[in-house]
Amino acid sequence: MLGLRCEDGSTPDHAWRATQYEGGVRVRPLEKLWLSVSGYRIDQESVPEFSNDGLVLSYDGENRSEGAEVSLSGDITPDWTVLAMYAYNRYTDENAAPGSKARRFERYPENTFSVNTSYRIPGGWLEDVVLGLGWRYRTKSYATMRGAYVDDSLFFDPSSVFDVSATVPFSVFGGSRDWALTLGVRNLFDEKYFESARHYYECLVGEPRTFELGLRGTF
Repeated sequence: MLGLRCEDGSTPDHAWRATQYEGGVRVRPLEKLWLSVSGYRIDQESVPEFSNDGLVLSYDGENRSEGAEVSLSGDITPDWTVLAMYAYNRYTDENAAPGSKARRFERYPENTFSVNTSYRIPGGWLEDVVLGLGWRYRTKSYATMRGAYVDDSLFFDPSSVFDVSATVPFSVFGGSRDWALTLGVRNLFDEKYFESARHYYECLVGEPRTFELGLRGTF
């Protein structure tokens, strides 16, 4: 534990404990399309709590995470595929004072959306070309220190990231269907965002606009 100690001077070796509940349903509105709805709750106890000097800790912390997710995946038509997801997350620090910002804050983005869809052109001179579009959106969240709220000035803005792609078989140029050229651009509009953070001073920057070119073949 990197030199940390408990209040009685002993070495921290207490186990964290968590109780998790989850459940969901899955239905098929179309032959190859699935709709899933699920929910969860995680109660943690014996979570380390640090003193003001950041060196002494006790195991008195309690928190709760809960949320839900809805997803739609599969084929809308033989040529159109989709994967769409929405997730809601809520976090509560049970040790913080009721009504305070530190008790219930966006430790993780409270709302996240993602859509990935592809369409295969069924005919014409672009037959079998596959076009793809992706979108990822996250609402505002706060940077923390050891999982705890710090203040209003440390936060991550909402982010919206788009990806596009195309797969072009050589048959478009009179060649074999077994080979294809793949092209893609991730983060099309070069959105500036943070992917994740361990502490407020240890943050991973999101990937900038990235171009991809590939060759795919079947043997």
